[in-house]
Amino acid sequence: MIDLDPPLDQLRAVCPRCRRLVPPGSPCAIDRSDVLELADPAQRERMVEATWGPAEKRETLQRSASEKFRAKRLASGLGTLAGSLGLVYAATADTTISLLAGAIGGIMGAAIARARRLILIPGTATDMPQWPRVGFGRIVSAEDQIISPASNSPCVAWALELRYHGSWGTRTTLRAGATLGFEVLLEGGERVRVPAGPLWIDGPLAQVDGEDAWVDALVHAIDPDARASAWQLFQFNIIVEQVLHANDRIEVLGPVEPRPITDDNVRLYRESPPTELVHAVLPVVRRA
Repeated sequence: MIDLDPPLDQLRAVCPRCRRLVPPGSPCAIDRSDVLELADPAQRERMVEATWGPAEKRETLQRSASEKFRAKRLASGLGTLAGSLGLVYAATADTTISLLAGAIGGIMGAAIARARRLILIPGTATDMPQWPRVGFGRIVSAEDQIISPASNSPCVAWALELRYHGSWGTRTTLRAGATLGFEVLLEGGERVRVPAGPLWIDGPLAQVDGEDAWVDALVHAIDPDARASAWQLFQFNIIVEQVLHANDRIEVLGPVEPRPITDDNVRLYRESPPTELVHAVLPVVRRA
């Protein structure tokens, strides 16, 4: 299994509904679904079923593709046989030679026939919910820089989606977001602390073009047995991301709750212990 840097090393499971990369062992923070660790074969099979449907349906699709391929080979072989026979007979008027040429042409036609690729369309992730607004502010401090696996750029926080797009539409196959921790100063003076770990950056994500190796490594770390499976879980041909940097103006989305600040350097004379706002479930922000 590929080693990931913190905090991704703690995010080894996937929610089968919203398709977020999450910590194992606890239900999804958004929809309370049981999360799945794909290194476990039984849990990976459950994820395959959530993505591609029950085993019976998948077997039917594979059988249909095989039958269509055999039918196409037969049709291609018969067509080439007839064409070769007619052309050679017209040129030579020799029945034996024409039959021989037709047979050879039919065999070659069947051999080179290509099956029309059966396009399998994976299930898509559920839409992310609407979160209540807490307030606007700026990122005033960060624990450390983190590298986005989409663009390989340093930032305070990142979020990405892998999408599989075709003429039939677009499917979101994986979501992930992470930070090493940062603090937001709201316009009203309150402070919001976002701890190291998963988060989500709401709003539009920009497409990233270029090298996919970093995302491939992330996917392989999450799903180490993917290459040996006929059913890929995170097919994608589009990568989109959003990153945040220090001093960015952002909107904090809730719910949040106040908690005492544990920093001994922060003192308020004759007042209640100072507090900061912390997300009650999943940290969610949006670029303002």
